[in-house]
Amino acid sequence: MGQYGVILDAGSSGTRVYIYKWKDPNKALKQASASDVHVLPKLKLRKSKKIHPGVSTFAEDVSSVGPDHLKALIDTALDEIPASQVAQTPIFLLATAGVRFLPKHQQTALLQGICTYLQTNTQFLLPDCASHIQVISGETEGLYGWIAANYLLGGFDKPDEHAHGKGHNTYGFLDMGGASAQIAFAPNTTETEKHANDLKLVRLRRLDGSPMEYKVFTATWLGFGANKARERFVDGLQEQASLLVASNHPMLRSLEPACLKNASHVPAIDFDVNHFIGVSEYWHTTHGVFGQESKVYDLVAYEQEVNAFCSQDWSIIEHGLDKRKKTMEEKAENAREACFKASWLINVLYEGIGIPRITLRDIPGTKVNNTKGAVEKAKGKGFLDPFQPIDTIGGVEVSWTLGKMVLYAAGQIPPQGSALPVGFGSNTGLEIPTDFELAGSKPLFPGSHSYDDDDDDDVISNRSSPVSGLLVLMLVLLFIGYLLRKTEWGPRVLGKFRRFRKARSSSFVRNLFGRNTTSYDRLLEEGGALEFELGGTESDETDGSDGGETSRSARSHRLSGTKSSFERFDGMRPPSVMDRHGLVVRTESCERLAPTLQMLNAGRRSRAPSPTRLKNSIVIPQES
Repeated sequence: MGQYGVILDAGSSGTRVYIYKWKDPNKALKQASASDVHVLPKLKLRKSKKIHPGVSTFAEDVSSVGPDHLKALIDTALDEIPASQVAQTPIFLLATAGVRFLPKHQQTALLQGICTYLQTNTQFLLPDCASHIQVISGETEGLYGWIAANYLLGGFDKPDEHAHGKGHNTYGFLDMGGASAQIAFAPNTTETEKHANDLKLVRLRRLDGSPMEYKVFTATWLGFGANKARERFVDGLQEQASLLVASNHPMLRSLEPACLKNASHVPAIDFDVNHFIGVSEYWHTTHGVFGQESKVYDLVAYEQEVNAFCSQDWSIIEHGLDKRKKTMEEKAENAREACFKASWLINVLYEGIGIPRITLRDIPGTKVNNTKGAVEKAKGKGFLDPFQPIDTIGGVEVSWTLGKMVLYAAGQIPPQGSALPVGFGSNTGLEIPTDFELAGSKPLFPGSHSYDDDDDDDVISNRSSPVSGLLVLMLVLLFIGYLLRKTEWGPRVLGKFRRFRKARSSSFVRNLFGRNTTSYDRLLEEGGALEFELGGTESDETDGSDGGETSRSARSHRLSGTKSSFERFDGMRPPSVMDRHGLVVRTESCERLAPTLQMLNAGRRSRAPSPTRLKNSIVIPQES
């Protein structure tokens, strides 16, 4: 049934469950072609669901976080995962910025309460609370996101198709939530050597057991997410002017954005090879109130749209809110947030990170759908533009949770040669740094773990099983036997077969069904032939005034004849010599048909009985 994994993303505004699935690594390796073994395991997102608010709101009431919050998400996972697989399915709850703001003692109590609830009320694999239920740092969140983005874009599995120059084949990752913002990218060779101590070592493992390593810079800014930044901005305005920002300032000024430029411990970004994708607020802010999903992001067009809306007098903006849904208060708040978030995003990107101000007019051939275009550009040796907001890749949401699960699945692959662990840690030059965080899984060696070949998501192998072939043959033979027994072809085929069979030889029907041939013949010829002939005659007699009564008599006689046939069949009496030659069978059939034919003839008024019909209705005895 494959491998499953569950991750609960405990964010600042809500908790979302992700259920992933992948093949057992030994099975995947066995089924893979020679060209498909030098890749990472293939994961599928089976389902995701989000509920509000975040777990941090339960800091004062830890006992309620399980039944009132997590239970609905756990039930979603249990609906997706087979019951037999639950005990082998790892579950993680990884909390981000929302819980990071809590005091340390509240963090500890909340996480312990969550772990206790999951261990007590579920059967999921949760051997260690410290590694499965934890608050992850912003750097770790960014690193997981970097893995997820490059996994989906193909930078890991097909580096030749994503060669950006200077030996570079990966993409940078930008994420902005409500409370924090992250960046992760692999610097060029020069900057990697210069800032070796500022980087993280990331180690993955391909399906064939060979390792792959990357050196990545990652940074986070707590409090620089869109919602937290706006809160600080509003507080600052209130302190300065004691006025509500909404009353007089529809066009929002930016805070000092998180700055990477000129930082001593930050490697310089080489935008010739470092091309970034932005998720979460980078996508929603550029494709929400301003921008549309069908348009490619263009800085100039985006700034023009933002300025046209946010530079208006607040009275004009309020008047235009009548065209929008929701309450007036919600509409006004959304308008204020939209203006701030757009201004904040532009400043973070172009003033803080230093993204070059390149527009669509500077990039040839970019008339493509945004999300689809990102994938096509990646296939065509990467993004030409230095920044592109994105939501999904190949229909899969770009979530940092995927990066965590890719590490876990890669850790299940048995190593080839040196058994260096899968995970990440400081780039200290050691093969296993002291702070190296393991993937959390163990290699599944052949023979040490059983897997079910009946995986509904797997590609069916072209090799057929001898057992399955025999089963198909038996089903075909049974179907043929059923047709011979239930249709008019049965007596004809069996009659011809008996004429040519050798003395004392076993008949086909006896071998197939294991029944006495004569008793089986009696049932078919008395019940089957009779039913066929009467059925045909009945349909031809409906034009007479007495046809209905005649038909009922015929049906009654037919049922009684069939019943007597079953009684003789159930008796299983040894057949006589005449029975074996078929004379008694055919004689009894003729005698039983005779009164029926008389009744049919008596019921006619409009025309004389057909000699041909009468002749065809009688089964003529045949000599053996």
